[in-house]
Amino acid sequence: MKIALLGNGKTGGKVSELATEHIVQVFDSQNIPNLHDLKDCDVAICFLPGPILETYIGLLIQSSLPAVIGSTGSSWQDGLDAKLVEAGLTWMYAPNFSRNMGKLKDMIEIMASIQGQNGRPLLEETLHIDKVDSPSGTALAWEEWLDEKVKFIDYRGADTYGVHKLTVETENETISIEHTVKDRTSYAQGALDAAEKLHSASFSPGLINLLDQG
Repeated sequence: MKIALLGNGKTGGKVSELATEHIVQVFDSQNIPNLHDLKDCDVAICFLPGPILETYIGLLIQSSLPAVIGSTGSSWQDGLDAKLVEAGLTWMYAPNFSRNMGKLKDMIEIMASIQGQNGRPLLEETLHIDKVDSPSGTALAWEEWLDEKVKFIDYRGADTYGVHKLTVETENETISIEHTVKDRTSYAQGALDAAEKLHSASFSPGLINLLDQG
């Protein structure tokens, strides 16, 4: 499989390091993506800042590549899903590409049935100081899975890859789920797993959430 890797920063660089069984064509500020080179690849993995990714959406659609999108600080263009369906393309995204996030989703949905009466659930997240969005996509996804408004507390740390802790208080108990990412390998390997799925299996065209795929 030949991967078009858009973005060779902290997480993108880890993708390149881990993809030893594949060919990786890196596109960054020194090698700007172009239609000819993109068409020579099988799948795209994008770890670009949101505003930069948005400038390449048209080019990516023209390339006809299925894509894994790991960008943050971005909002999807109106009508993007319809454009992908029309082009017969599947783009896969996730609020968090950690490999066990799907299992955490199941746990949080179970937690929704044991909510207490002592105020809103608390969701604390500790992210690196360069993280753009707050609350993060992960935190917003946890709130959605819990199906209740939560109180957010946001901490920042220079060497933090991501810590999320959800706490629900009942009258007699405190129930918590905490997820700590030790390094960016978790995100990069999850994105590679998603790219391999896109390359080897058939999915309905459009913009799809990896965590909805089971």
